[in-house]
Amino acid sequence: MVFCCSRRQDEQTKAIERQLHNERKILRRQVRILLLGSGESGKSTFIKQMNIIHGAGEFTADEVRAYRQQIYQNVISAMRVLLDARSKLNIPWEKPEREKNVPEIMRFTVADLLKGIDFTTFVDISSIIEDFWKDAAVKQTYEKRNLFQIVRVFPM
Repeated sequence: MVFCCSRRQDEQTKAIERQLHNERKILRRQVRILLLGSGESGKSTFIKQMNIIHGAGEFTADEVRAYRQQIYQNVISAMRVLLDARSKLNIPWEKPEREKNVPEIMRFTVADLLKGIDFTTFVDISSIIEDFWKDAAVKQTYEKRNLFQIVRVFPM
C-alpha cells in the first residue's frame, strides 16, 4: 500500500522540522541558573550585570528614571540609618556644626521616599549628604555597620 502526501503537506512538515531543529539548537546553548542567597547578597545586581554584558546593554528611558529614583531613595535611606546609628553609638561629630543639618535628612519618612524624591530636592540635600560623609563620625559609624543594618529599602 502506498501513501501519498500532498506537496503542501510535505513542505509544512519540513518547515515544522526545521523550526524544531532550530529551537533545539537554541535550547542546547541556553544556560539556566538558580541563584540562591540571603537578602542583600547581590542576586539582582548579578542579573542586571549579566543583562548589561550579554543582553541589550542599554536601559530604556523609563528604566533610567526608575533606577535614578531608587538611587535617590537608597542614598537618603542609608544616610538616615547612619545618622541614627551615629547618635545611638554616641560617636561625636568631627565638626559639631553638622548636627544642625541632621533634621534635613531625618525629615524624609519611608512614606516620603516611597512617593519619590524629585531631582531638585535630591540636588538640594546632596551637598548635605556629601558633607556628612566627609565627617569622621559618619565614616566611623559606617565602619561599625556590623552593629546595625543598612538595608536597600527600595529594590534595584
